[in-house]
Order: sequence, then C-alpha cells, then structure tokens
Amino acid sequence: MKINFNSFKNINITQGIIVMWLVSLITTIVIGVIGYVNTSRMHNNINDMYVNIIPKLKDWGDVNGDMGVLRNTLTKIIDRPFEEQNEKTMISLNNDIRAIISRNEISSKNDSDEMKLVLQMKEAYEHYYSFIPNIIEQRKNNIVPDKQITNVSMGNYGNDLAKKNIQLIDYQKQKAKEQNEKSKILYYKNMTLFIIIFSISILILTIISIIVIFIIKNSIKEFIDNLCKLSEGDFTVKFNTKLTNEFGIMNKALEKTVISISNTISLIKNDSTNVTNQSISLTNISEQMHCYIKEVSTLIKEVTKGSSSQADQLVLINSNLNSFGEELDVIMESINGIHNNAKSISNRSKKSDVELSKLASSINNIATSYDEARKRISELTISIEKITEIINLINNISDQTNLLALNASIEAARAGEAGRGFSVVADEIRKLAEQSRSSSRDISNLLNTIEGEANLVTQTTDNANNELMEQLTVISNNIVSFREIITSIEGILPQIQEMNKSIVEINSRKDHIISNVEKTSLVAEENSQASQEISSSTEKMTMSSDEVAKAAILLKDMMKKILEQVEKFVV
Repeated sequence: MKINFNSFKNINITQGIIVMWLVSLITTIVIGVIGYVNTSRMHNNINDMYVNIIPKLKDWGDVNGDMGVLRNTLTKIIDRPFEEQNEKTMISLNNDIRAIISRNEISSKNDSDEMKLVLQMKEAYEHYYSFIPNIIEQRKNNIVPDKQITNVSMGNYGNDLAKKNIQLIDYQKQKAKEQNEKSKILYYKNMTLFIIIFSISILILTIISIIVIFIIKNSIKEFIDNLCKLSEGDFTVKFNTKLTNEFGIMNKALEKTVISISNTISLIKNDSTNVTNQSISLTNISEQMHCYIKEVSTLIKEVTKGSSSQADQLVLINSNLNSFGEELDVIMESINGIHNNAKSISNRSKKSDVELSKLASSINNIATSYDEARKRISELTISIEKITEIINLINNISDQTNLLALNASIEAARAGEAGRGFSVVADEIRKLAEQSRSSSRDISNLLNTIEGEANLVTQTTDNANNELMEQLTVISNNIVSFREIITSIEGILPQIQEMNKSIVEINSRKDHIISNVEKTSLVAEENSQASQEISSSTEKMTMSSDEVAKAAILLKDMMKKILEQVEKFVV
C-alpha cells in the first residue's frame, strides 16, 4: 500500500512538536510509575521475607537448637547426680521455646496452614515436656526415672517434635521460595512492559518526527523556490494556499502581497504607456504649433498686401489657436491623471512594504516558537537526567543489599548446620539485588537513548530556525527593492508638477495671443503696429513651443526608463 505523504502537508507543525513532547512526557511518566510500583512490590516481597519468613526460620532454628540443648540437659539430669544449674537451664530453655511457639502462634493467625503446624508443634512439645517436671522431682529425691518413659515414650515424642519442627522450617522455606517466584514473575512482567512501552513510544516519535521533517523540508523547499522566482521578478508564481498549517498562513499572506504588487506594477505599466502616448502627442502638437507660428509670421509679412486677406488669415489663426487651447487642456488633464496615478502607485508600494514587514515579523515569531520547542526538549533532557540519578540511587541500594546478603551468608556459615537455610535465603537475596542492579542499568541505557533522540530533535529544530532566518534575509532584500521603487516614483512626482506648471503658463500665453489676434482683426488701420506686436508674440510662442517640445521629450525619456524598470517584473 503506497502512502500519500501530500495528505500530511496540512498537519500543524507546532501541534506535531507538542504531540512529540506529550508522547515523551507520557512515556516517561508511565515508565516512572510502573518502575515505582513494581519496585515497591519487589521491596514489599523482600521486606515480607525479612520481616515474616527469615525471623520465623531463625525462631524454628533456635527451637531446634534449644531442643538439642534441652535433651542433652535432660540426659545429664537422668544420668548424673541432681544439679540445680541443670534445672535452671531446663527452665530457661522451656521458657524460650514456649515464647517462640507463642510468638509464631500469634503471627500465623492469617495463615491457616502455618497455624495448624504451629499448633501441632505446640501440642507435641507439651506432650514431650509434660514428663520433665516429674523426672526432675524424682532426681531431686535420687529416684531413677522409669526407662520406659525416658527412653521410649519421650524418645517417640521427641522424634515427633523434631519432625514438626522440620515441617515448620520446610514450610517457611516454601514461603520464601514462593516470594522468590513472585519477584521473578514481577521482574519479567516489568521488563516486558518496559520493552513494549518503550518500543511503542519510539515508533510513535519516529513516525511523528518523519512526518514533521517531511512537512518542513518540502514546505520550505516550495516556499524558497517561490521566493527565488519572486526575486527574479516573476510575479506569476502560484502559492499553495490550501494548506492549513503555518506554511499555509505564510503562503496566503505572501500571495496577497504578490497580487497587490502585481496589480500595482500592471497599473504602472498602463499609466506609463498612456504617459508615453501623451508625450508623443504633445511633441506632435508642439511641432504643429511651430508650423502655425511660421504661418503667422508669413501672414504678418503679407498683411500689407491686403486687409481683406489679412482678416481671413486672422480668423484662421484664431480658429487654430482655439484648437490648440483645447488640445492643451486635454494634455493638462492627462498630466493630472499621471500625477494621481503616480501617487496611487506610491501609496500601494508603501502598503506592500508594510505587508512584507509583517511577513518578516511572522517569520520571526515562527523562529521564536522553534526556540521555545528547543527549550522544552532541553527541559525533557534535564528530567531524564534526574531519573538517571534515581536509578543510580537504586543501584546503590542494590549494592548495599548485596553486601547485607553477603554478611548474612557469612553469619549463616558461622552458625553451621543450623544456618544453612538462612545461607540459601541470603544467596537468593543477593541474586535479587544483582537482578535489580541489572534492571536499573537497562533502564539507564533506555533513558540515554531517549536523551539522544531529544538532542537530535533539538538539532533539527535549530536547522529549521536557521533556514527561516535565511528566508527573512531574502524578504528584507525585497523590502529594500520596494522602497527603492517608492523613492523613484516620489522623484518623478515633482517633475510632473513642474510640467503641469509649464503647460498652465503655455495656456495663459495662448489666451493672450487670441486676445491680440481679435484686437488686430477689429483694428485694421493699426495693421503695422499690430503686426509688430504679433511678431513679438510669435517669437515668445516659438520659445514656449520649444520648451513644450523639450518637456515632452524629457517626459518621454522618463517614462521609457520607468517602463524599462517595470518590464523586469512578469505579471
């Protein structure tokens, strides 16, 4: 089954990092809780062995030893002359044995099997000891006890008592063995659960990391490709605005900016073309005006040829000047439109500059979010180090337990046959301590692996942050370019205003010429003086016409330069 990774592009990157953090946190908490619970259970098993089983083994071992001493003392009482010291020893041993039996009878109330064995032991001991007071009294009176009682009856009861004692010792050994089995089962369950939880968490973190890295890598590559096209002046580039994550927001904002700039550049192109056409028209009009002035000069020279001809020519001049005035009005309106469009272009360019600044600020915010994620992962690493310290403390406790078990084995060896069972228990305790230390070492290794993965995520986040800063640099360069365009447009506006003033002045002079021509047609007798005045005005018109032609050529060259700059952008 093929996985379509494009379906993951809409995943929010910040949420993915938060999910990774939550998975790591939950895994750490679960492992810590399970470790604490199972360690507590193991501690309870060991504590139960120390508190309930080992003391009872010692008690019944003491009973076994005391019975041996008691029987030896009884033999002395029977075979030797009566001594009070033997009687005191007998009483002391009886009190010790009765105290041990009573203590174990109380502590075994919750265990019916153990209680039954203790009661049997108590009954057997009572039967055995019931003969001793009479034997002591008989020996005080130098009476030899009945051999049937001392050798047969008490021997049978003594053997039965020894069997009961061995049964109690075996029962306590069996309980110790059961506790050991429980600890082993708990250990294997704990290890299995740790491995399952750790494997699942590693799998989840790996999947999330791969998805996040894929999203960031592909989205940044696509984003950089689009920015490179923009830097080359290609504003026809299309952005993927269907994404719902952070890159989708950036693409939408950048697409709005590009559309706004593209519209502005298109408007500049159209207006520049119109201005160029108007400047060409203005040049043609200035050439026509120059021709008209020449015709006026010729007419003035021929004024003397006839007043009627002069009147006709003056009417023609008046008509031409009116037409010229109308054309000047059209040019003035066109220049005003150019002025307004240039202002609009400047305002839109400023707006685009502000939007690019907002985009740069948004990228800075994303970089800050990456820094925050890196800090959170660093805090996770610190928590793992604290868990490692706790595991080291568990290792120290295991070492101390191992040392105590070794000391217990030494003491059991000193006790000889009576301490053999205690030596076995001490060996089991040492094995448990070694197993605990091995488990702690495994947990420490797993935590080191988690810490390494967290450091890898931190490195990946730093790399993404560096790439974002490179994008920010590219955007800053675009902002500088837009500001240069704004500066160029603002430099054109004063020149257009100067041109507008020149045309107003030309229009004023045109009105003055028309007034003079009308006066000339009304006063035919002043043809000579009017001809001189018209000649003077014609020279001024020639100079103004030259100025208009120069201004038109200058405007044409300026619009050509603007068009060359604008043509660099593809919209």
